[in-house]
Amino acid sequence: MADSLGRKPVILGGTLVFAAAAVACALSQTVDMLIVMRFFHGLAAAAASVVINALMRDIYPKDEFSRMMSFVMLVTTIAPLVAPMVGGAVLVWFSWHAIFWILALVALLASLMIGLFIRETLPAERRQRSSAHHAG
Repeated sequence: MADSLGRKPVILGGTLVFAAAAVACALSQTVDMLIVMRFFHGLAAAAASVVINALMRDIYPKDEFSRMMSFVMLVTTIAPLVAPMVGGAVLVWFSWHAIFWILALVALLASLMIGLFIRETLPAERRQRSSAHHAG
């Protein structure tokens, strides 16, 4: 998808869907609704994380790309270790809903930063036509 539409729209869309799914999780009234919304929350997180690799490959030269990917991998390794402690601290003062409100706020701030500071790295002439264009 990022090879057809460009990197920025896909990462921005994934981040905005992540924020919307976090809000839906926070507003969930049943466990069933929470499970469904968490599914979409996970899909959106995966979409954004996959496109980050392509975006970084476009931005950084080969020697610098390796160093930057090491940093990204460090963050993606440490985040799941720290998140339960942060979540536990939030739960001391607030309900579980607050965790999703915080995630939504962070995702909206990230979306704003992506919109303002990240340029499209895949020129239109290098984009692949989607399979839908080939069908007809």
